[in-house]
Amino acid sequence: MIQLFTVAMWLAFGAMAAYVAKSRGKNPYLWFALGTLLGLIGVFFIFFMPKAKAAPVAEQPKEPTLNVPAESASLFWYYLTPENEQRGPMSFDALTQTWREQRITPETYVWNETLKDWVPLSNYLLPQ
Repeated sequence: MIQLFTVAMWLAFGAMAAYVAKSRGKNPYLWFALGTLLGLIGVFFIFFMPKAKAAPVAEQPKEPTLNVPAESASLFWYYLTPENEQRGPMSFDALTQTWREQRITPETYVWNETLKDWVPLSNYLLPQ
């Protein structure tokens, strides 16, 4: 009977250590084993361990934004496909959306009525 009680206590200490470890961002399986082997000492030890630091979130590269003069933003825009087919007219917002959907690239030529000739879209990209 005493042996059954001893095993139950070992498992209880292991479960307590695993629960605390999980709440502190540590590996609960490792701490279950340590709590089971070390008993109350393992449970106390996890309380004195520093909390795990959150993994750094990989910063998403910010995509450049399109920047045109205010008077050009209200005009109709056109662009050339790789086959030199003209697409448009479209608003500047539609052109921006087309670029965000990666249907056009910075090398794509664009035009509106204020431009003398077709220019690469990269002329209007502002890096972030």
